[in-house]
Amino acid sequence: MTFEKNNILTPENRAAIVAYVEQQKQKTLDWVAEDPDNRCGGYAEPEWVIEDLEKWTTVQTLEDYLAYEAWLDYYELYKDKHGIKPRWTSWNEHTESEWKNLIEQL
Repeated sequence: MTFEKNNILTPENRAAIVAYVEQQKQKTLDWVAEDPDNRCGGYAEPEWVIEDLEKWTTVQTLEDYLAYEAWLDYYELYKDKHGIKPRWTSWNEHTESEWKNLIEQL
């Protein structure tokens, strides 16, 4: 089965998302380095993020990406709490802060 890209990021938006992902990666690495014997952390490589966004989503801006990340958190937490995946939701229904507010209400 092959999938076509359904999203094209502009160079400016791609750079903004890559910079954000790099920043998050560095925060994780720094946090682990503070106590490497007792901490571990996962992070995404920017090129993986961009590839996934272009292949699977309609994310086009950093703001979209932040809302998408917040929605992923909501999706997983909702599933954990209620035992079903909230497939009726979509990342672009709310902003990042709105998704975070919904998470707090779970």
